Amino acid sequence: MRKTTKNKTTTTQKTQVKRKVAQFITPDIEVAKTTPTVIQKIKTTVKKMFDVKWLSKAAKKGFRTLDNVNRAIMPAHVTRMAESIMKLGILRPVVVAYLDFKGVKDYYIIDGQHLYHALIRLGYDIPYVTIDVKNDEELIESLALLNNSSKSWTMTDYVQAWSFTTGDYKTLVKYFNTYDLEMCTIAGILHGRTENISKTLKTGKFKVNSEEKAVKLMDYTTDVLKVLPRQDRTTNRRLVNSYIMFVYDNYNNYNHKKFIAYLKKNIARLEFLNSSDDDLNAFYSKGI
Repeated sequence: MRKTTKNKTTTTQKTQVKRKVAQFITPDIEVAKTTPTVIQKIKTTVKKMFDVKWLSKAAKKGFRTLDNVNRAIMPAHVTRMAESIMKLGILRPVVVAYLDFKGVKDYYIIDGQHLYHALIRLGYDIPYVTIDVKNDEELIESLALLNNSSKSWTMTDYVQAWSFTTGDYKTLVKYFNTYDLEMCTIAGILHGRTENISKTLKTGKFKVNSEEKAVKLMDYTTDVLKVLPRQDRTTNRRLVNSYIMFVYDNYNNYNHKKFIAYLKKNIARLEFLNSSDDDLNAFYSKGI
């Protein structure tokens, strides 16, 4: 039995449509030759293939932004986005969802807020797709998923977004603003494990296990960093992460004053270690 190809879209077809859309929104001489009928056909084709809708540039009402959840809008980024659109056209739609956000029900931008403002600046119609978001947790998961491969989102952006709905992340933000330590270092201390902490933070699975113990360990780590020799960032992070897990594993027998004295006396030995977890643990263990 032959397989039907109805409703299937080839890569070539998608490329052709993208080129047509780019031609439509790119301000060159070809636009002047594009009739309203052709434009409507392009929109219809795109809608069937990608379920894209269009917000007219003349619309009296636009989309809202998720203030304090999504990252802040950077005018310089909007400018770069507008310049990109002028050269290449629109390569993706804005993603929106109908939400009850802080008591206001409306359509909010989930992804593409810089694109949205760039299109407004250029005076173009705005292509968008709508996704379903049932609750606050699903909202943050959608934000994190859509930005998972985006260089524009830093770890701080992920933490800030999750802190909107999760108290543990709010606690993390509080201590990040208090201690001069990296976000992942503080998260590892509060979570009780440093392994895969970046993935844990991005996926909303971060939990504070023992805040009182963690505060002591953040103080201890601050003291240790004053003693450790300045090395490359990767090596320093490995030294710190190994130290954190060492203290957690030996918390009841750990004497911080004694350990700092040992570290100062033997700090030169660290330069000759290959920084493996076993070697570092053995080195730290002699300071108990």
